[in-house]
Amino acid sequence: MSLVLAADYRVPDFDRWWAKLSGDLPRLPSLGAHHVVVYRSLEDSSRVFVTIGVRERGPVDALLRSPRMFAWFDSAGVEEIPPLFVGEVVEKLDLAEAAAAGVQAGAVIVAAIVSVDQPDRLRAHVHHKAVRLAASGVRRFWIYRALDDQAEVMILQEIASERQAERWIRKPDSSTVQQAIDEGARSTKQVASSCGAGSVCGRCRHTVRLMLDAAVPESASYKLDRLRRRWGRS
Repeated sequence: MSLVLAADYRVPDFDRWWAKLSGDLPRLPSLGAHHVVVYRSLEDSSRVFVTIGVRERGPVDALLRSPRMFAWFDSAGVEEIPPLFVGEVVEKLDLAEAAAAGVQAGAVIVAAIVSVDQPDRLRAHVHHKAVRLAASGVRRFWIYRALDDQAEVMILQEIASERQAERWIRKPDSSTVQQAIDEGARSTKQVASSCGAGSVCGRCRHTVRLMLDAAVPESASYKLDRLRRRWGRS
């Protein structure tokens, strides 16, 4: 079993926090942790996303009770402990040959923790779109399922460049969305249930709504009725 503990929070003094964390790294194996990865936001240098890998459930409990964990938050200036995600890996895909060589210079990580109605359907969708994901610059794709909520997942994507990551975040899988609409989807929830688009990213959900509006134009009578309800006119 491969487990991960993850947290997203702000660090007012990154250098001070990193010095504290680095000093404690040699002690982590005694708590059952085999790696720590720190991601620093491209848009906000004071924001970090930290993942700690462990092999068993017992070490996770030990880490959560460890004074060192609280010392890291204290050194970061965190007044309230942020929500912690604890989950096991259920999908790990290498989508490009370059992925075998490890994280490449310029590569970025896009992370999201969300609730999905059908995690297995999400996994199937990722496999189905593997070629498109790779063409969009996605090199690796991980899905972790929370231990305390089977509908909550953490998605990590390693993308080749910052520019490709921004493009991927802004634009959902339009062809798959359109197929779902053509097959009768008439709401963002129905689209998400069909293909997963819009269930993870708020920006994607907005784009899906625009596609739905374009595909299903309102009738004149419906528009007039909606105006009457809004403005109180007869």
